[in-house]
Amino acid sequence: MSLLAQYTQPPPSYNSSIRTVYDETHRGIWHSTLVVASMGNNPNLLGHLEHYEPTTDGSFSICCAGGEGVFISQALYESIPLQHRPTLDTSETGRDVELILIGAKMATLGSTYFPFILTTDTNEKVRMVLRVYVVKNLLVGMFWGMHGPFARGVDCSTQYSRDGPTFTFAFKNGQTCRFHGI
Repeated sequence: MSLLAQYTQPPPSYNSSIRTVYDETHRGIWHSTLVVASMGNNPNLLGHLEHYEPTTDGSFSICCAGGEGVFISQALYESIPLQHRPTLDTSETGRDVELILIGAKMATLGSTYFPFILTTDTNEKVRMVLRVYVVKNLLVGMFWGMHGPFARGVDCSTQYSRDGPTFTFAFKNGQTCRFHGI
């Protein structure tokens, strides 16, 4: 079953106290090419799963860098308890992801709409739902390519200081969120 067929209604709110600032569920996001134009192994944001096993804190590393598409590791995807795990659209299995810096490719296992939580610079927890491609051997939990369709819904800028990077996401709906990097 395709992902779009599953979402004829907006997805339920998982936790009404957490504001959703960006949701790609009904945006028809599609990438003509999937590219990681970075080594993709230097995390610069920290995300949290909405649902996770009690033996963990649910956190995962995110690398925001050059590329097109958003990718999560198979290990991160499978760490979500089965009853809360988003359905994997296997019609996306086998798409090539170009790894430009090392001149190689990896294949997708499928795609899904992936809800996760970021904490803003004012300590507000906010939810985002991104269309992600699940891949086997990603070096971080999530690689977020900062080009392509994501850029149409959000403008991202980065400021660097001795305290680390600060990412500002300006959403097309007028909302802006700032996130301290790691």
